[in-house]
Amino acid sequence: MEKTIRKRHLLALLLGTLLSCPVAALAAPITWTDAVAWTPFEQALTRAKSENKPVCVVVYADWCPKCRGLAPAFEGPPITDASREVIMVLQDSEQKPEWLKSRFGDLGNYVPRVFFLKPDGSVDRSLDSGHPRYPFFYTPGKASLLADNMRAAAQAAGGPAAAAPPQPAAPAAVAAAGAAAQPIAQVPVAAAPQTDPPAATAGGMGEDYGLLVLIALLVVIGLVVSRLGRKQNEA
Repeated sequence: MEKTIRKRHLLALLLGTLLSCPVAALAAPITWTDAVAWTPFEQALTRAKSENKPVCVVVYADWCPKCRGLAPAFEGPPITDASREVIMVLQDSEQKPEWLKSRFGDLGNYVPRVFFLKPDGSVDRSLDSGHPRYPFFYTPGKASLLADNMRAAAQAAGGPAAAAPPQPAAPAAVAAAGAAAQPIAQVPVAAAPQTDPPAATAGGMGEDYGLLVLIALLVVIGLVVSRLGRKQNEA
């Protein structure tokens, strides 16, 4: 009897360790840098209209390892520099704000997802990550692309990233340039194949292998507990 009690105590300790480590890691809030000026959504819409600037919305979840991996990309260039040209919004999907589903529910439920709004509040679907299944999913390796999209959004809105209009050249300079100009062949560049991992699905495990491993461990522990109980009954 004493031996059985010791086994149960050991099993309970093992179960507590397995549960506390991964669950605590997933449940801990993600730290997002203060180097980016985050603005609440409704306030961002108001500023976008008055300042004629686009809005960049970052949707995440604390339980999502992919979101946790993306957060450090916002701590330095190129994203911190490009973020000054747009209005940044950070939204936890688990808070389930009404505007996220009613206005942008057609953009998917996966996380992380980052999308851009024009100054009038409409989605700029031309600015995406290039992912075939999750067009607004960005990995840390695509930080440069995300920064480029921030600048492109600002340029499209006529903001600070817009190129300065060319100054008219003197007639003599124009004539000389026309005589010297030679046509240059444009070489098409093949698009790089998509190698991004699938995004996690908001509100659950999605394709998160870490949670699947945790569930498998719990199943194994449950089987061990059941077997110990049967042995005790047989004794």
